[in-house]
Amino acid sequence: MSPLPSPAGRAAYFVRTDDGGFLPQRACAGAWNPEELHISPVNGLLLHELKRWIESRNPGGKLVTRISYDYLGVLDFTRCEVAFELLRPGRAVELVEGVLSQHGRPVLRARVWLLATQDTFAVAGGAREPLPPLEDGRAFVRPTAVRSNAVKCQ
Repeated sequence: MSPLPSPAGRAAYFVRTDDGGFLPQRACAGAWNPEELHISPVNGLLLHELKRWIESRNPGGKLVTRISYDYLGVLDFTRCEVAFELLRPGRAVELVEGVLSQHGRPVLRARVWLLATQDTFAVAGGAREPLPPLEDGRAFVRPTAVRSNAVKCQ
């Protein structure tokens, strides 16, 4: 599990090991505790590897439309592993999950929604009609007999 050399001798947040893991470097230190990793470089690592995994399956295929992260624990300066899974396959929509682990337990999970892209020129419409000026509008009057499930709190 030795680290591979950094390209062009540049400083890196993580160094890839020959067994596919990642070793965090001191540049990842957190602002409040220098023995813990700041989450931003870890987010970047997981997203970068997730992008590589997605492109290896389907190069140039779908567009990333949403990314969500779940933080599951504190990260230290030990080796990290990443794993990926296709949770919802599909032609138009896919959901992919990436998990970063340390010490055999997940510490960060990212889920990415992907959408198929296509040319929409044939169905594209023109601009909508502009809204009327404010002075041409009319006031909204709420009906008095509105049924509500609201609870009055005092």
